Amino acid sequence: MGGYMNEILGFFSQGWVGSLIGLVGIALAVVMYVRSKKIARTAYQCASLQLIGKDESNLPDEVVVTYKGISVSRLAKTMMVLWNNGTEVVDRKDIVDSDPVLIIFTEEVRILSYSVIKRTRDVNGLSLSRFDGVGNILKVDFDYLDPGDGFLIEVLHDGGKRLPVITGAIKGFGEVFAFKGHLNINYLVGSRGFVDFVKSEEFYNYFMIFLGALFVVMGVLPDSFREFMNSHARWVTDHGWFYLLFGFIISAPSVLVVWLRRNRFPKSLDV
Repeated sequence: MGGYMNEILGFFSQGWVGSLIGLVGIALAVVMYVRSKKIARTAYQCASLQLIGKDESNLPDEVVVTYKGISVSRLAKTMMVLWNNGTEVVDRKDIVDSDPVLIIFTEEVRILSYSVIKRTRDVNGLSLSRFDGVGNILKVDFDYLDPGDGFLIEVLHDGGKRLPVITGAIKGFGEVFAFKGHLNINYLVGSRGFVDFVKSEEFYNYFMIFLGALFVVMGVLPDSFREFMNSHARWVTDHGWFYLLFGFIISAPSVLVVWLRRNRFPKSLDV
């Protein structure tokens, strides 16, 4: 036991390990400082799914698809989460009247229906409406949004599945509702079973992260452990740096994908 402890202490006494720990400490201090500052910021995430379309359907040309009596050629669903991502209150009086908050789809899109699926609080006074009767633009209005307040919107529309953009002007905000990435596919197709999860890219990423973590653990274990494993299985190398490097290589791409696709919006809006 004492030998293992000496090896572990010896590992942490190496100069590069101390430098790495120092860099991590500095990074954490910077993050805590930034999070403590008062920031005016709003954000959104969204995703679209083609439900019916010329390229997605095997229906013959004689079959006509309608939605509430309206003939559609491409039916798509877009889900959007909008929320206050800063530390300052967003008030209705701060919205510039001449440049309201608008959700703008491409010109070929025709909005068929829209609704608020979920919201953090009813008192925010959220409302959606068509902007001046334009078929591809929605106007967003609210009384106020405290930090962490937000809402989930579902839009059914005819046309392509290209993601919409949000425009407008709010006093004190550099960018109104900045885009923060795509929503998870669960928002579009509902929850999936275990078999569907195993077949998904999401499962692959988590598996590669788990596998990489195992190799990293092998790399930081005492040399005597790897030498013991090597004596029983010759294919197991006793070089710790090999496991560290290999673990980082196989897990880094998946870690990056998971980090970029992580849910940033308030958990209360999770479906």
